[in-house]
Amino acid sequence: MATALQLTTDFSKPTVLLKPFLEFTTIPRHFRTSLSIPRASFSSSSSDSSLVSRRHFVSETAALSLSITTLPLFGSILAAKAEDPTLSEWEKVSLPIDPGVVLLDIAFVPEDPKHGFLLGTRQTLLETKDGGETWVPRSIPSAEDEDFNYRFNAISFKGKEGWIVGKPAIPLHTSDSGDSWERIPLSSQLPGDMVYIKATGEKSAEMVTDEGAIYVTSNRGYNWRAAVQETVSATLNRTVSSGISGASYYTGTFNSVNRSPDGKYVAVSSRGNFYLTWEPGQPYWQPHNRTVARRIQNMGWRADGGLWLLVRGGGLYLSKGTGLTEDFEEVPVQSRGFGILDVGYRSKDEAWAAGGSGILLQTNNGGKTWTRDKAADNIAANLYSVKFIDDNKGFVLGNDGVLLRLSAPTPHLLLNEFSHSFKSPQLPPLKRQPDGSPRASRVVAYYGLKKPPYKLDALEPYMSQRTLDVHWGGHHQNYVEGLNKQLEKSDILYGCTFDELVKATYNNGNPLPEFKNAAQVWNHDFFWESMQPGGGDMPQLGVLQQIEKDFGSFTNFREKFTEAALTLFGSGWVWLVLKREERRLQIIKTSNAICPIVWGDVPIISLDLWEHAYYLDYKNDRGKYVDAFMNHLVSWNAAMARMARAEAFVNLNEPNIPVA
Repeated sequence: MATALQLTTDFSKPTVLLKPFLEFTTIPRHFRTSLSIPRASFSSSSSDSSLVSRRHFVSETAALSLSITTLPLFGSILAAKAEDPTLSEWEKVSLPIDPGVVLLDIAFVPEDPKHGFLLGTRQTLLETKDGGETWVPRSIPSAEDEDFNYRFNAISFKGKEGWIVGKPAIPLHTSDSGDSWERIPLSSQLPGDMVYIKATGEKSAEMVTDEGAIYVTSNRGYNWRAAVQETVSATLNRTVSSGISGASYYTGTFNSVNRSPDGKYVAVSSRGNFYLTWEPGQPYWQPHNRTVARRIQNMGWRADGGLWLLVRGGGLYLSKGTGLTEDFEEVPVQSRGFGILDVGYRSKDEAWAAGGSGILLQTNNGGKTWTRDKAADNIAANLYSVKFIDDNKGFVLGNDGVLLRLSAPTPHLLLNEFSHSFKSPQLPPLKRQPDGSPRASRVVAYYGLKKPPYKLDALEPYMSQRTLDVHWGGHHQNYVEGLNKQLEKSDILYGCTFDELVKATYNNGNPLPEFKNAAQVWNHDFFWESMQPGGGDMPQLGVLQQIEKDFGSFTNFREKFTEAALTLFGSGWVWLVLKREERRLQIIKTSNAICPIVWGDVPIISLDLWEHAYYLDYKNDRGKYVDAFMNHLVSWNAAMARMARAEAFVNLNEPNIPVA
């Protein structure tokens, strides 16, 4: 039998024992916290306006104006408020949440069919008692006290008993239909993040992590027993020579996982190279080669017991027959080039598929033919998940807090007016503090070592404080100190802004001695501000529309960005930049310290691929680091602010765009 970590939890000192991968124990019951979850309250505030210069006014307000109008960058001008489209069977539900929230799962109490819960990012937990027509927020005080930005991934009920899982590890249990929730602390050594939970009976549940660990409990989570003997990465290490394409590049996590009513699982690898299946009683996950050319986006179960398979770029395939099989055939769909992200079956004949930019498709013959619901084309969101609670109750979950509810025929879908205040990381202009030295460059006078716009532990567990201490407090600081020493000896570079300093020292491709340190200081400042706690997910509308315009779909962009990062030789950076002349987005790679502003490009997002950026957290696994950046760290808020600022200054014909 393969060996792995047994997980134990102790308040005084967690211990990790090398034993068979069979079970782990949570904190003893008398240590647990019983939560009576109160309602959350919401408030808004407005900031005072002040008289500023035209250039400063544009810089400070560009991001806000773009977020309100949500115009595609440099594209055709849209109406400020879209005309309400009519959907055949769906209505949009107004939710009391921030527009940036991505909804992830929904469930209802079987004994009270109108009582349900809705989950999402940013600790979103909503409750309904009228079948989903109206929702009120719930909060978890103990989670907020820990200063973690929890992401609730999955929820499941059996009778009055329910479970919620999320990440960082936070299982919740209720035995009173969700009136109160009991938190069950777990060991930090749990292999992977909890992504799925299934209530299976009294005090019983089945939980899955994104590394393929499957655990079951029969005593409310006091003990968890492993249903598989090892994680998927361990299985692939043994089977990598078995002909599974892409297994050698596997990062050890799932992109998606779905369970059939009889307990079978199908999961897609993080890059979509192959898929895996598991049936009750099997000791390991079984990997399968994909039989389609394009990478897999998602897989799941049809109502008749067969499989559906989605590929990146909008393709849909159905398995021949039922059960687990590798024989699929493509079904024609009209996805307009946008990716299809999920399929939900209402019955054996009727199903709905949802995807990017509001794509909704319907079939009434089991999936053989699909019709696009054109009235949904103007939904300003990506639709991630289709959930049917029963024949008469269904929901579609998306980003930006979009929830669609199955309703009577011909309802009206009311679009958001996008009047919420735009929230983004602080990106202030550098303050000048002259020190009086006649030889000092302006950089020496006011720049120094700029702090990241968050606490050094705020990106954990995806980027540890240890990495930030070494990377920001060591490497970045050394670049600053080295640059200042060089500038003390230079009269030529006195008075340059930092952007000008980088461009001047690049010297048209013949770099001066100061260039490496100057560019690396600039690059690192930009990199820290390209991340945020609770990042990842999908861009907001303005950024998303431009990405879809220039790359075909967000899925294509993500795949190209990841490919660029994995194929960059040696040390360097990968950037999403705005090409000023072409007025379009492009992904570029730069080696060592090269910064794209030297060519006149406007950086939007950057990823540091020097080994010291990820070695302490991921060793030599660059792929896992890139996935963590795209899934959990990248700041699309910062990207939107930068693009808005760039658009404003380009339209003003300003030669210098403040991008950092």
